[in-house]
Amino acid sequence: MDTASPHARVAPWIFTVCIGGVFLGVFLALLSMRLPTNRIVVFHQPYGTYVRIASVRITKPGFLVLYIDKGSGISMETPYYLEAGYYRNLTLPIDTEDIMKRAPSELPFIARLYLDDGDHIFNETFDTPGNDVMGRLINKRFWMKYARPPQQLVLDVVAESWRYIVDVLFP
Repeated sequence: MDTASPHARVAPWIFTVCIGGVFLGVFLALLSMRLPTNRIVVFHQPYGTYVRIASVRITKPGFLVLYIDKGSGISMETPYYLEAGYYRNLTLPIDTEDIMKRAPSELPFIARLYLDDGDHIFNETFDTPGNDVMGRLINKRFWMKYARPPQQLVLDVVAESWRYIVDVLFP
């Protein structure tokens, strides 16, 4: 006669199913990172005459568009045309004199991807906004900051290092 309680026979199966679920979840997460998908990785950066984008992945030809978020509204900056592919360390020039007239303090920027409709001309109405693997609009917000104390810069680097590590491990 088996004297083990019903709970003792079920517990190992529950444990096995939970561990299997964790491994399956990790596998699916890693797989989704490796699938071709639209993505932008950008960090806060010091004020300057250009914007540095850490990396961009775009599945079809399209545009990387920089916006200045002015609180009351968003004004558009220049769109940059990109062929389909993966880009790293893009340096995009910006007109700082014009920006300083419109937003003289620390500048919140937004980087967005738009997929071209085939005419190689950016039109926000006709070009499709780029979405990530989950179907969300790619809308990366970052700041152009004025000079800061060295200890604050170290804290900024530490706070954002996880994004860089993920970008290097899963391009």
